[in-house]
Amino acid sequence: MGKESNICKRGQAAVELLSYWAFFFLAFVVLLAYLTGVSQSQLASSQYELAAQYANELGGYYDFAFRAGDGFSGTFPLHRDILGREYSAVFYSSGNLYVQWSAPGGQAQAIVQPVISGAIGRSAGVLANNVSIDTGAGNVRFSNVNGSIIITQ
Repeated sequence: MGKESNICKRGQAAVELLSYWAFFFLAFVVLLAYLTGVSQSQLASSQYELAAQYANELGGYYDFAFRAGDGFSGTFPLHRDILGREYSAVFYSSGNLYVQWSAPGGQAQAIVQPVISGAIGRSAGVLANNVSIDTGAGNVRFSNVNGSIIITQ
């Protein structure tokens, strides 16, 4: 009986050890899942804040060119990405700038930045409904021609 009792105690100890290990492993997995969700949420929030800043800068360059008056021409820097994600920027004749990018979950995000005027074009004398900016180019040129802002790269 002594030998059989000893084996049962070892078996019980092994089961208890595995139970403790499984409990702590489960707790670790749950904690890891929670932290991953928090970090994804934080990344999305940071991207939105940075995109708002970029839209404000780009809209500010446009407004500066408009206020500078006829004959102004200037080249301004562009950010190439939003925390590692490519983004697009489009000026519309409605007087808005749209900045769009893909959030961590893959869903499209956008910010609308109003600008001072909707008179935009790609070349002098030719107004357009919208002008897309290649943000990967690293810069954009705004020229004021008779109150219309010509956007080139």
